[in-house]
Amino acid sequence: MATEQPPRRADRPARRQVDSPVYSGTAGAAGEVYNIWYHKHAGGREFGNINKRKHKAVTKCNLDLDSGYTRGDDQRVPYICLHFARGCCFKGEECTYLHRKPTRWDQARLDLTHDIFGRERHREDRDDMGGVGCMHKPNKTVYVHFGGAATYGYEKLQQMIRKTFAQYGTIESLSVKMQKTIAFVTYDIRASAEFAKECLANQSLLGSTADEVLDVRWSYDDANPRAVMKRKRELEEQMASAVQKKIDSMPESERVNHNLEASGHYPSTQDAVEDDIDRYLDDDPYYDFTEEEEEEEGDKKEEVEAAGNAGASKSQTAQEQSEKGGASNALGLLGDYESDSD
Repeated sequence: MATEQPPRRADRPARRQVDSPVYSGTAGAAGEVYNIWYHKHAGGREFGNINKRKHKAVTKCNLDLDSGYTRGDDQRVPYICLHFARGCCFKGEECTYLHRKPTRWDQARLDLTHDIFGRERHREDRDDMGGVGCMHKPNKTVYVHFGGAATYGYEKLQQMIRKTFAQYGTIESLSVKMQKTIAFVTYDIRASAEFAKECLANQSLLGSTADEVLDVRWSYDDANPRAVMKRKRELEEQMASAVQKKIDSMPESERVNHNLEASGHYPSTQDAVEDDIDRYLDDDPYYDFTEEEEEEEGDKKEEVEAAGNAGASKSQTAQEQSEKGGASNALGLLGDYESDSD
């Protein structure tokens, strides 16, 4: 597969979408605990519940007008600005995150533990399937509840949904369930799904006058066997890609050793030259002895040789006695002695 190329730098600076920060929800009272998992203050209403989703967002991202270069492009930041996706970034070109649509190159730079906005993904999905998502799932399919837009009919509605969601990435598949007024949109990469989910939360379909409010969440896994096998293959490819990326970042020596271990083939040692320890004594000045040390070493060698000669002499004497007097028992006594009673 060809290496993805980085997108071309924008010709214009990013536009300031708002003049001042925009806060969603109600601020908690002093001392209240803020739950980052459910995005709410202790005792307050959850920002992501169904009651909240009925209210249309006050800001919206317009890619044609808002996209541009920022300080994030100069610093090679790999993440998209979350406030830009929601249409409420007041920093413009001074923002340290990217202000553009994510591409395959951005997806290739992501790891499994972070989303396209740099937020940590969780081990499990939230109960309401909102939030950042689960790191153990591809998270390329979003669930969309379009409500009153069902009055347009199946063909018209399908075109409107595709046109609306195609702004933020390439769509692989689209399934519309008219009776339940829901749809499932699957993108080719996870980054596009994450970006579209934030951009279209609490928005309306393009060209719609039904005043509907889109409820966009993560989809549950499709139980279709073909879909299950496809997800399994994609996860395996993601894991293989992550491992290969880690191997490529290793130093050359470590990478060679890893490849040998993975293949089960090791270099042959049959032709290896046996190391000669004596060469260190001849070549290394560390092993040079002084005259006194050489004399002591010589005396030790003579003592060892003398002790060895003495042991050999004793062994020879014992053997001669054994041959003369017969076999000896374990106590060294003669085995053919005569009894006094005889």
